[in-house]
Amino acid sequence: MNKKKGRKSILEGTGFLLMITIALFIVMYVIGCLLFADKGFAKPQVFINL
Repeated sequence: MNKKKGRKSILEGTGFLLMITIALFIVMYVIGCLLFADKGFAKPQVFINL
């Protein structure tokens, strides 16, 4: 009877994992920019490659 509820919770879980993945990516990119700025890590091409 509650098939929609089950599907909704799966989508919410997937969305939550996607948000965590994006947040970790941004945090790691910012840390990389701070640590390796002198080596050209902050160039837009590096972001696109990632």
